[in-house]
Amino acid sequence: MPNSIGICTGIFNNFSQMYNPANIVKMTFQHKRTSRIPKGELWLGTELFKILNINDDIKGHFEIVRLLGQDIISFPLSNERSMHPILKYRYFNLKEISEASKINEDLFLIVVLDGPFQRISERLGFLKVLSYINRERSKMIREFDKEFSKIDILIERCLEFSINAFVLCDDLAGENNIILNPEVFFEIFSQFYKSIIFKIHQKGAYLLFHSCGKIISLISQLISIGFDGFAAIQDRPNDLVSIKKRFGKSVTLMAGIDSEILDKEGYSLLILREFEERLKQLTTGGGFILCSSTGLYSGDFLRRVKEIYKIVEGFKRNDF
Repeated sequence: MPNSIGICTGIFNNFSQMYNPANIVKMTFQHKRTSRIPKGELWLGTELFKILNINDDIKGHFEIVRLLGQDIISFPLSNERSMHPILKYRYFNLKEISEASKINEDLFLIVVLDGPFQRISERLGFLKVLSYINRERSKMIREFDKEFSKIDILIERCLEFSINAFVLCDDLAGENNIILNPEVFFEIFSQFYKSIIFKIHQKGAYLLFHSCGKIISLISQLISIGFDGFAAIQDRPNDLVSIKKRFGKSVTLMAGIDSEILDKEGYSLLILREFEERLKQLTTGGGFILCSSTGLYSGDFLRRVKEIYKIVEGFKRNDF
């Protein structure tokens, strides 16, 4: 006679696994069907914590993620600064990342890193970097090598913790096109990217790429190098539906909420219908995590993202 307690325990465990946030996100990366569309953000601004009267620390981030019903918790990592000078979101150090990995129970944990181009552009100035690349490339490559080493060390240390994924951020594009010749870009960066991708994949983690603007001309090669997808990537300039159709299970997109949706005070019925239809196309077939392309920085953003979550929660399971 079957052990009814054992059967019930097995059913409960299977049910728990099915609705476990980290497992849902992992299944999304594997393009498997999930019980719901996973949600998360890369950046949470300090103002958001003040509005909610929550400390902008490790525990505070867990608190906001739970409050919003998200599946992903992300921590920007830097040992060199504690706050983004313009966007005013916090950076965390390795000790804090270690603490987060220890107290995390069921969320998908992401570490967000500024990439080599981003780091040097902020240090030397964007125009100077472009000038050096064009006129003194060997000198610039030596500068990039220094940044490669710093990022590599951070990733190796993080891989000692229970990290599920990394996002590498290199803002390489404007609204209409990339600002660096793709051939030059891959000549300088591809070996570094391949090196960290190998290490990250060896540990069973994922690596996503982030850039603002239109990066269509880089997508194919970034995927061929081994990136698992793209995070906080803008929909309209890049036509994410076309990317999803073209690359299928080779790519996971963490996107869907562009700035014009978050910035808008009210939505017309037409805008809502267009947005809903767009999301349905993006969620079809897995490989999609709902995320803004900007991060959440204000109380208005918080209110609007909750409205968007309600729209997505109304999708039938057949829609994704």
